[in-house]
Amino acid sequence: MSDLAAQLAAKFNTDIPLGDEPAASTSQKADPRAAADPDLAKFAALVHDVTGIPVEEVQREKSLRDTGVDSLHIISIVVRTEEATGVMLDDADVAPLSTIGEFLDLISQRRS
Repeated sequence: MSDLAAQLAAKFNTDIPLGDEPAASTSQKADPRAAADPDLAKFAALVHDVTGIPVEEVQREKSLRDTGVDSLHIISIVVRTEEATGVMLDDADVAPLSTIGEFLDLISQRRS
């Protein structure tokens, strides 16, 4: 499990091992990408929690706007990511990023 995935899991109080199916009481299915890309899977779950967008639509090569996320949701996603990871971001950090993958890479670099 990557560091971002562990931080997001801790922040959102999930003890479901990555790659396992969630308990039956959970309405969201496990993201099949979790084993290969745990950071993306946890971020996709966060985006789903904020917007209701299916986790499968959150992909590294897409922008958040490509998935239909509006500017208010983007602010909420950035704030929740900051809270979960402890990495502080400002508009100058996030504005030039084109894709979700670039956003996740920035978080990873800042944690190092």
